[in-house]
Amino acid sequence: MVRQMLRSEVFWKCLCACILILLLVPVSAVSEEIYKFERTWPTLQQPWYFFFPSDVAMDKAGNIFVVDTYNHRIRKFTSDGHFVTAWGKRGNGDGDFDYPYSIATDTNGNVYVADNYNHRIQKFSKEGRFISKWGSQGSEDGEFSYPSAIEVDSVGNVYVADRGNHRVQKFNSEGEFLTKWGSQGNGAGQFDEPYGIAVDGADDIYITDRGNHRVQKFTPDGEFVAQWGSLGTADGFFNSPIGMAIDRVGNIYVVDSQNHRIQKFD
Repeated sequence: MVRQMLRSEVFWKCLCACILILLLVPVSAVSEEIYKFERTWPTLQQPWYFFFPSDVAMDKAGNIFVVDTYNHRIRKFTSDGHFVTAWGKRGNGDGDFDYPYSIATDTNGNVYVADNYNHRIQKFSKEGRFISKWGSQGSEDGEFSYPSAIEVDSVGNVYVADRGNHRVQKFNSEGEFLTKWGSQGNGAGQFDEPYGIAVDGADDIYITDRGNHRVQKFTPDGEFVAQWGSLGTADGFFNSPIGMAIDRVGNIYVVDSQNHRIQKFD
């Protein structure tokens, strides 16, 4: 009995000591552990985030369209980065995407998307309204195997890098098949995974021939004009070139992906 009373007395003394310590702690010391949310940093207009953005295009008004590939959607921004709208979700219905990979705009503001895993092209208004689609998986005219790039010339013709079929296909703005060129190989006019497309002021077509580590140039009808590049790290050599762009005076910029650099050519 005495032992139990001693234990009880020790317990109450410890409890009283703890209460006394808490009462003596300054209020300021406790308040230092309280955090209040102020704002997101950096202060970007939401939603601004992406998941593997793979291509970007600009319309005549300066709006920016981004292919948000792993989110299976297209996002539109003003030229200074303010979010405007977005459209798309994963699926195969009209306006849906399955890993979209490339985007282009025409002079009327229409938006064309290479819907990679759905093996098709989709066309939208500048507001994201679905207009039309064409293509399915295959190797016939108008069919695709993982289209990786798309571009539009000055009169509205649409060029598609049909990567898995190692060719380029050309359509009018309504999706009607016009012509094609290319086959698998390393000769002039052949491809090993054509990956990127650019069109210059004369509507000549440039293709990054990824597996052959070169760039090829063609007329709008697919006639071979020139080629340059081979595997290497020196100036003018490539290692898996993918994207490309052409400026207003005709200079050509190539994404030399595995050399981790950009190269510029006249």
